[in-house]
Amino acid sequence: MGEALRFSNPKDPVEQARILQNARKIISFVDNVGHLRFFKTMVRGFSSMKPDYAMLTVSAADGLQKGTLRAFLLLISYEIPFFIIITKADRASEEAITKLEEQIILWLKRLGRTPYRVKDEIDVCIVASKMPEGVVPIIRTSSVTMEGLSLIDKLLWQLKPRVEAESISKPFLMYIDEIYNIVGVGPVVSGKIKWGKISKGDVVLVGPVKGEFVKAKVLSIEKYHQRISVAYAGDIIAVALKPLKRQLRYRDYRRGMIVCDQKLNPKPVKKFIADVRIYPSPTTVKEGYCPVLYCESIRQQVKIEKIENIEEHGVGGFTATMTASFIYRPCFIQPGDRFVLKEHDYITGVGVVKSIFNVQ
Repeated sequence: MGEALRFSNPKDPVEQARILQNARKIISFVDNVGHLRFFKTMVRGFSSMKPDYAMLTVSAADGLQKGTLRAFLLLISYEIPFFIIITKADRASEEAITKLEEQIILWLKRLGRTPYRVKDEIDVCIVASKMPEGVVPIIRTSSVTMEGLSLIDKLLWQLKPRVEAESISKPFLMYIDEIYNIVGVGPVVSGKIKWGKISKGDVVLVGPVKGEFVKAKVLSIEKYHQRISVAYAGDIIAVALKPLKRQLRYRDYRRGMIVCDQKLNPKPVKKFIADVRIYPSPTTVKEGYCPVLYCESIRQQVKIEKIENIEEHGVGGFTATMTASFIYRPCFIQPGDRFVLKEHDYITGVGVVKSIFNVQ
């Protein structure tokens, strides 16, 4: 491991070029909120970006918050490996930090994870490769005493991208997360590539737009503020598109739409069947219930039309097979996609799509 390179000014083009030229490994951080007031944003962040790993910070001065516990649940629902950083260790007593660690360990064990206190570089080497198996490293840190900061650098260096080889060989697929209207360019969409690769000049499909997919040409691709000619699964990119037959305006693009290879032959989905795990919440989940579904960058209310094969759980909640439909507009989802059901500040359930019904 070499020296960690950091931006002194992230917006400085010279600094950006220096990092890109000299770094052997580049790590993109996507900041997500932790306060319960912004729970909607927290869910969207995990759902749309699907990071390789998550770093969850817990203040030693404040202890575990409700937002932290919801973050635990979200990360496990989306099967995202994560590690926990206890910050501000200089502002709490040894007794208070030990008690906080014990609380975190208890919650992790309840959720089926294996906590591991990291105290030196040997521990880092042990846990880094085991995180995808459910091991959760816990590191104490302080920006005042610099305790634990070198261990974070070491852990980040050890972590490997979780992009599977087969995802690169599949037809290109990217869910749109953000839309920009650039003067002189037009609409530009950004997101994380789920499958395949995209090249400048490719003809792709965009949609669903009013129930159909529109052909568009890739004019340019940008990654890390640099123009590139090709991008692969796992990359976070921005793409300028030029519709070929039908004119697409800025307002026609929506978060949750997709950009994909024509070989994927996508069809809009209105209704689907899924296996779900329903958690205890103030709202009774039953037929006719309309929670908000988060899947990839899709955020839309769905109506539960049928719940069957219910199995109660002693710890509360139940598992079942659910039939649901999108209320406002069809989207593109596929069997195997994971999703979260949310209402207000509660996760009412999580699930995996079993089968879909395309719009005729």
